[in-house]
Amino acid sequence: MYHKEKSIQIKSSASALYNNLSVLPIAERSLTYFTVVHGNVVNMVSASGDGLNFSHRQLQSKEGSIAASSSLIIQASWCVLPSRVLLVLTSQKGIQMYESDGSIMVYWHALDIPETPTAQAVFARGIAAARGNYICVGTSCGSVLVFDVPSKGSNITLSEVLEEHREPITDIASESSRNEDGMADLVTADDSGLLCVWKSGEDFSLVNKIPAYGLYSVVSAPEMPHTSPAHSTCKSIKRKSGKYSFHGTAVAVVLVWQENQQRQLKHCPAGMLSCQDASTGGQQWNSQNMISLSTPAKTFTARCSCSSVKLWCGVVVAGYGSGQIRLYDGVSGSVYAEVNAHARWIYALDVAPDTGTLLSGAEDSLVRIWKFSRTPETDRIEIEHRHTECVTDVQICGAKFCDSEGNAFAVTGYDLSEIIRYTLV
Repeated sequence: MYHKEKSIQIKSSASALYNNLSVLPIAERSLTYFTVVHGNVVNMVSASGDGLNFSHRQLQSKEGSIAASSSLIIQASWCVLPSRVLLVLTSQKGIQMYESDGSIMVYWHALDIPETPTAQAVFARGIAAARGNYICVGTSCGSVLVFDVPSKGSNITLSEVLEEHREPITDIASESSRNEDGMADLVTADDSGLLCVWKSGEDFSLVNKIPAYGLYSVVSAPEMPHTSPAHSTCKSIKRKSGKYSFHGTAVAVVLVWQENQQRQLKHCPAGMLSCQDASTGGQQWNSQNMISLSTPAKTFTARCSCSSVKLWCGVVVAGYGSGQIRLYDGVSGSVYAEVNAHARWIYALDVAPDTGTLLSGAEDSLVRIWKFSRTPETDRIEIEHRHTECVTDVQICGAKFCDSEGNAFAVTGYDLSEIIRYTLV
């Protein structure tokens, strides 16, 4: 059972971004640092162990040493390396790295921004410290930038670019304590739901690619008129999937239809479409599920975005826009377990490595605690629900454990100017 503690006030509210909370406990000083992103600033708070004293700082998006007020910050996260800790900020302009207390910016990396504006947004997102002295940062083009960080100073260099993704990176996670040969210690996720598992080192090597999953639906051919059974198909989807209404952007479905000029479906609201049915309803859409069409049809695949990912003992833990959590073997890609954890989009996952405790937060205002266990007979991972906290009328956008054992955690929510804390009792 967790008990709600006194909240920490922040100077500006949290933006609706994935994984919008980072926590850095400093045991020797009995301090805990928190960061929350709002627009073009990062709210940084240091809290004493007794929860009575707080210190605030705000960091602003910059281009080099020049403040860039128009550049939105996408994520802020601490990277704990063997010899130093850096605070990494990603934005629409580039990547900033600070000393852990935010006092000095030690590195700036500018993103390649086209001179002519394009429909594709440019930003960096997904931050993790890899084994050794590397920091990995994802980008909107799907590339993962690997930076080599010295033990001190600002001579940080871009050492490698990983190019397996074709969609914007959503999150990156690592497990630097594992150093067995051939074992996965880094995982990257993108907007399509694709997961890439890596072994880090001087040369990063791809261990496995775990494909996206999602909904299969049948849509009509372009030549079908508005009055054709295509409209009935939309109604059929609505009737059968309305129970699991899709919250957020249904880009995986809508963009396929637009790109193929399925204009007879353009008037169909995105609310009729759901990427959750294949998981939440346990049903895949195919031609047998739909009203029969009198003219040829085409089948397209819609994917659920993987918004947050973690790595624990070689197990990939992925949270999706469908509200589902999946556990994969990092090397083989086989599914250990899948859980219909939330009713809406998952925004944050975190793992307490010492105890195998999982934290999940979503748009449904719920924060759930889960426990991993390994079955001795099969050596497979199982997951068990342990606790739920409801943060009433708050769209959760960040959730993090405050220690490695999962004895305390913190939560942020969209448009909420406080960090809510809970401790185990």
